[in-house]
This record gives sequence, C-alpha cells and structure tokens, in this order.
Amino acid sequence: MPKSRRLVSVVVGLIVLGMAAADAQPTWLMRYKWTEGESITWLVDLEARGAITTSGMGAVPQTADISIVMHMSQDQTVEAVDPDGNATVLTEIGPMEMDVTLPVVGAQHITIDPKTGKVTAGGADVPAPDAVKRFLGRPFKHVLTPRGEVLEMELPFELADLMELGSTAPMQALKAMQQQPMIFPEQAIAPGYCWINRRDLPPKLPEGEQQTELPPITQTVTYKLAGFEDVAGTECARIEMLGVMEIGGVVTMPMQPRAGGPGLPPQMPIPQGTTKVGPAHFSISGTIWFDREAGQPLKAEAAMLLDVRQETEGSITVEGQQHDLHVQVELRDFEVLLTLVRAQEG
Repeated sequence: MPKSRRLVSVVVGLIVLGMAAADAQPTWLMRYKWTEGESITWLVDLEARGAITTSGMGAVPQTADISIVMHMSQDQTVEAVDPDGNATVLTEIGPMEMDVTLPVVGAQHITIDPKTGKVTAGGADVPAPDAVKRFLGRPFKHVLTPRGEVLEMELPFELADLMELGSTAPMQALKAMQQQPMIFPEQAIAPGYCWINRRDLPPKLPEGEQQTELPPITQTVTYKLAGFEDVAGTECARIEMLGVMEIGGVVTMPMQPRAGGPGLPPQMPIPQGTTKVGPAHFSISGTIWFDREAGQPLKAEAAMLLDVRQETEGSITVEGQQHDLHVQVELRDFEVLLTLVRAQEG
C-alpha cells in the first residue's frame, strides 16, 4: 500500500477515536501568545543517519553511510504584534557544532559561527561553503496568527540546497518543520481531540533563486491532544503528531559550479549541467509539549524520514579536463531525530 494511502487510513482512525473520546469533556482554547520585543532561545539537538546510493557512468552502484550529530541554538524575536494578535517572528541560527561522516571526506568535527561566518573542520579554519552561507547568511521571517496560521513565509527550503542532498538535508527538514507551525482548531478542544493541518505550498521560488517551475508541494499533519503533563514544573498540553510532505513531481534546475557542502573541501569539483530532483517524500511523527500559560511550545521531539531521488547530467572539470557526467543519487529512509527545548529565561 502506498505511504500516502496508509497515512490516510491511520488519520481516519485517529479522527474517529478522537472525536468519540473528546465528547462531553472539559475543553480548552489553544492559542499562541506573542509579546512585541520578546526573544525565545531554542536548544536544538539533531541526529541524522542513512545511506546514499550513487550510480551512473557505467559504474556499479555504490552505497555509502552518512551520519550527522548536531548541537545548536536558535533565537526567535517577535518584531511586531498587530491589534489582531498576529506576530512577525524573526528566527536566527546560533552557533553550531556537528560531527559529520560523509563519503569521500570521512569523519570530521565541524563548527560554524553564523555571526562571524567562521567555519572550522577538524580544528582548522576553512572557507564557508556556499550552502552554509545561504542557510546562515540571513534570518528567516514568518507572520503568524494566534492560531498558528502562516500569513507570510519563505519557502521552507532552499531549492539549490535540496539539489545537493546529503549533509544539508537535515537542515532543510528542520527549517521546514519550524516554518510550518501547528495550527490550532478554531474551537476549544478536549483531550482525545484530533485535527488535520493541510497546506499546498505556492509553486514559486524565493527571491534570488534561478527561475524554475515547482511541482505540487503538499504538507499534511494530523495532531491529537493526548492530555496534559507536568514538564519541569510547567503544565503542558501533550500533542502528538503524524504527517507527510510530498513533492509530487520532478524539479528541474540548471546547476552551476559552486563550493561544496558542509564537510566537503571547497576545491572539490562540482558538476555543471542540469539536475532533476523528485519525487520526494518526507514523513514526520513526534510530540509537542505546549505551555498553555505562556502560549508557546516548551519542548518538541520528532522523528523524520526522507526519501529523495536526484539525477544530474552535464559535465565536470577535473584538473583542467572536462568530462561528461550522468549520475543518479538516491537518499532513502534517511532518518532525522530532532529535539527542541525552550531555554530557561535568565
């Protein structure tokens, strides 16, 4: 049975059970609360493991393991709150440490300071790769209603980075998750209640990207208010989630020679030609602990699985010699385990 059909079956079952359980119980109105000028720091732990398979050019397909363990912080600042309670939220990446194992380069310890642009690999300073510059070079912004509806947003991943697979994939998954927050139901709800958030993302690129047309991109997440728990002295709503994001076609985009991704030497040859990515499948399951008094999540844990196929055709220059290139790369069952905890004030 296709993944999307299995998800629909699970969702229908959860909704039926949830509606029955929620009947005739005390209810709560769940809303985000924002204060202009407030800052929230998130501590992020991410672990990603999987395999990448490369084939083409008449060679035997090669499969190599990838692993990434990352610790970082993120700062969210509420720039403005309008009379309706809608908030303009700016998110900035903080210092980052990664232990990365990639094909070609092996294991490396990498640190990134987004404020200074300094990158180290194995204790030595290295030039910041283009993909890192794009991801860390500017804060990203979204405008949210008290229910969590997104009024304005960036595309939840950089298309050029999606084309590069491997070490940037968990970063894009994290960015996608944070830019698509949970939307609460309009009405008050009781434990056991289930609801669905579905979004069809607009088929357009952020400013500055090369012009190309995107296939349908759909995100569907089912939430369930499982109950209430005490988390470090704070009463939180425990909300369970299950969802998928699908890129339902193939993205075709011209590629230009650029510096390598995190952990790759800048001088490593990069192909020039056309890259096709898709279809792509991202699934997620996890739990959010929502602090009702503060109107903000206190903690979130999520497990994501990524399946992406990429094909590159063109040429590559090595030591001054140009060679034809036709390579297929597949990232399958790439698992990302993610924990976000709101840092204590003071």
